[in-house]
Amino acid sequence: MSEEKVYTAEEAEQEIERLVEEGLKEYEEELRQREAAETQAPDYKQRYINTAKQVEMHKAGFNEKQVKRLSKYVMDTDDRKAMQAEIEELAADLLGGQAKNYGDPSQRKQVWNPFK
Repeated sequence: MSEEKVYTAEEAEQEIERLVEEGLKEYEEELRQREAAETQAPDYKQRYINTAKQVEMHKAGFNEKQVKRLSKYVMDTDDRKAMQAEIEELAADLLGGQAKNYGDPSQRKQVWNPFK
């Protein structure tokens, strides 16, 4: 026959405390893993908004350097029309009547010909 172990009150309390501490450690570890997974997940909505801002700013005539510097001044919103209106206002203020940053090489009066 097997004998059952009899615990004293102190031993029982110690065993209960040990089990509670193990449970808390497991819970805290699971919680840390969940938080780490949430912080590592990409934010697709923010990526979409940032890409939309960059596209609209390029369409408005800003170059790449200006887009990087000025995109923080455009509100983050899903509403493309509101974003476009704000970018157009920003372009009117900053670019004014300035032409876009591309040139037509045929407009140059003197072209260097290396074969002459």
